[in-house]
Amino acid sequence: MAVRIRSYGKIRLSIFLGPVGLERVATLLSFIVPALIRWIPEAQFPYPVGFDTPLYISWGRHYASNPVAFPLILPLLGGLYALGLDMVAVMKYLPTLLYGLLGLSIYRFSRSHLGWRLEKCLLAVFVVALSLASLRVSWDMHKQLMATAFLFLALSWLKSLNRPLGFAAFAFLSFLAAFSHEVVFGVLMVVSLYWFLSKVCEEPKKGLPILVVVLGILFLFVGAWYGWRLDEILRRGLGSWLSDASSLGDRWLWEAEKNLSEFFKLYGLIVPLMVLGLFKDSVLLPWLGLGLLGSFSTVLFPLYVPSITPSRWMLLLAYPFSFYVAHGFDRLRLLRIGSLGRLMALTLVLLAINVPTWGFLGLTSQPSQFTIVGFLPESMVSSSIPLHDIEATIWLVKRFDETAGTVLIVHGHYFGWASYYTGKRVVTFGELYGADRTIKQALDLAQKEDAGDIYLLWYVDGDAYSSGFVKVAEKGPMKLYRYVKA
Repeated sequence: MAVRIRSYGKIRLSIFLGPVGLERVATLLSFIVPALIRWIPEAQFPYPVGFDTPLYISWGRHYASNPVAFPLILPLLGGLYALGLDMVAVMKYLPTLLYGLLGLSIYRFSRSHLGWRLEKCLLAVFVVALSLASLRVSWDMHKQLMATAFLFLALSWLKSLNRPLGFAAFAFLSFLAAFSHEVVFGVLMVVSLYWFLSKVCEEPKKGLPILVVVLGILFLFVGAWYGWRLDEILRRGLGSWLSDASSLGDRWLWEAEKNLSEFFKLYGLIVPLMVLGLFKDSVLLPWLGLGLLGSFSTVLFPLYVPSITPSRWMLLLAYPFSFYVAHGFDRLRLLRIGSLGRLMALTLVLLAINVPTWGFLGLTSQPSQFTIVGFLPESMVSSSIPLHDIEATIWLVKRFDETAGTVLIVHGHYFGWASYYTGKRVVTFGELYGADRTIKQALDLAQKEDAGDIYLLWYVDGDAYSSGFVKVAEKGPMKLYRYVKA
């Protein structure tokens, strides 16, 4: 390795590793840097972060009792648990590794499909890794994160479909992406269809390879995943429509305000650079169009009730936006590595456009302007329940597991943690994963199953006593109650 420093009014540093060595270093950095960024919140919390993450922990333990092939992360977790791995430890590290894989896939796509030079590819990786929306996906949407990483790896082979290796790689990675998450499957279909139509217009034979792959994946998706239940696919894919149009104006105004507010909280600071860096690409263009349509579907069609919320679609915009931002930096000529001044300007702009990221990572306090109730938390350093409740829940559930109890009733937010530490039946109440049931309704459900001793994990004595439970154990703020038949 040789190092040569030359100065002509500015500092230039040229490092000669050779093209292969430099490429390997860049590839390694594309994995390591995003992984280190994703590890920041994990390092601040003793348990895996993420609201839905405890569900993955539970799915791993109980996979053998309900084995399913798709989404692919479920058999992966089930296999790791069967090997004797602790699911809490697995989910502490797996999201970080998946975020590193996403960075690697972004680099590969930038290099192979977009044909960008090395430093510009790395900048795209950094922009994605620091994106508030991208980090929100990595917080607890692990199926989608894994699918997106596979999707970019697949799309990086699009220009090599005429070669056997390129065709095989695209087909295999597209399968992994499609069968990891349904929304990413939709993105793959739209992008592939656009690519097919663009190639057919040039020369019909060029569109044949991607058509074969897409039809094969579509056939497997409908048959293997959904068992040919076309009605279910249409319901989940197309949503429904409201029949009452009496409050159409108020609904439109509410949807417009809500969706625009979420959009600018996620992307407001990068909009100028993104607009500056817009360019036409046969992958990013249909992805952008689909993402914008899904994000503002309820504004364009106020009576539409989507099965996939606009906020979920909005998160998928992080990826095409990041490429446009990287291109915007390049148009501003801030990617001249030899110029110390431009490098400092690049760093300062990156810090400025990612102000909400520092609070989300738990490094600073987060302004309320960058939080969304029920969707975008103040910080990634959190789980579905507070830390003191996690430790108390684990201790009490282990206590329950040692008793003659056969059913444990818990609030939906506690379900993942409780079900992982017991092999017995768990019934939920409350919002979200509790199906809006009350404690009494959850009790009725348990009794209908002819259950034996029924226990309740909760922290409000009045709720428990009024439903016929008596307290048998206590740990911190949490309590374990046993049902006493009337």
